[in-house]
Amino acid sequence: MINFLINLLIKQSRLLTWAGFLIVTGILTGCPLLGRGGSKEASQVHQGLAHMAAQIAAQPLAGPIALLPIRDGAGKADDMTTLLDGHLMSAMLRAGVDIVSVEEDPKERWTQDLLIPELIWDRLSAPYLLSVRLYGDAPWRYLQMHLLDRADRRVLTTLHQRLSQQGLDHELAAVQQAQGITRTFHPQVDLHIIFRRDEGDIAQVVSLEDGGSLEQDDRLQLRFTVGQDCQVYAFLYSADAGIEEVFAKREVYSGRKLYGPGQEAWITLDENDQVYTLYFIAARNLEELGELFEQMGQLVSDGEVDRLVGLEKLDQAVVDFFALHTEAEAEVRVVRDRNEVTLQEVEKFIYTDGTSLESQAEELQANSVLIRAISFAVY
Repeated sequence: MINFLINLLIKQSRLLTWAGFLIVTGILTGCPLLGRGGSKEASQVHQGLAHMAAQIAAQPLAGPIALLPIRDGAGKADDMTTLLDGHLMSAMLRAGVDIVSVEEDPKERWTQDLLIPELIWDRLSAPYLLSVRLYGDAPWRYLQMHLLDRADRRVLTTLHQRLSQQGLDHELAAVQQAQGITRTFHPQVDLHIIFRRDEGDIAQVVSLEDGGSLEQDDRLQLRFTVGQDCQVYAFLYSADAGIEEVFAKREVYSGRKLYGPGQEAWITLDENDQVYTLYFIAARNLEELGELFEQMGQLVSDGEVDRLVGLEKLDQAVVDFFALHTEAEAEVRVVRDRNEVTLQEVEKFIYTDGTSLESQAEELQANSVLIRAISFAVY
């Protein structure tokens, strides 16, 4: 979603700064930058979009929906339609709609007469399309949404929603006012790091401190939620510089339950006499990590990191990398000591195989970049 919004800001409006973008995403996600409660009118806008998204989510559809860029009645885009593009995408994702964004094509002409440009029908593969138009003027604007079947080009349903012009103006003004202002991103994560051991038909959670040990064929799973839309990456780094992804680097959205490697999947620690470090990283944007992995690998090949010795040098390489690529001037550090984090109430997870496991989530937060690490040996 982050890339989608950036493209919209760049291609369709004058709101080109990171600060403006962060304010937009702050409004969408309910983060402390602006929040949803700025005004009664702004709340009405969010509620209206959430209502439309819920109606789309209730449709009996078989496949994803392509969300087309919002246009006004004349088929044109402006700052207001760009703002609503991001709001509507966020509302759809929160409602659980299987939605995909559509890249602009300069050859496609939007007009007042057609719901969508003719060329779109052939270039999109999603079975359904959403065409959205913004009509009207103060004190109310009207959003008209058409759900289209791509196979036969039928209109399956049409929705209308009244939005407060004052609420839209307030939020647009906040974005414009924020141009040129740098704001620090504060990632917040509730993270379950679950180590599982199976003994016969009995599965149990293994409590593990940094520097501890596990048995061969113990398993690992992550379950987490984020407080703000961000990017997350989690990987196991072995003593011989091997890398195994636990959660692939990608954008994630607040309020959703996320799993690494999957809700029913586990990483099996089947290599005997091996040492691993689990790194869990959350940031507004994660750069390409090839340079970091080269630095970490050099530390191993030079003998500066050897199994559980010298791990602080690995951590420093990670810290230095993200400090260099972070816009905000904020402290970047690695959290290893579980005593530094607050634990939530015990949760019980029941898996499809009948296994029941209990775990306490760690409440993690940081300025700019969140890095959680734990090292362990497998025997």
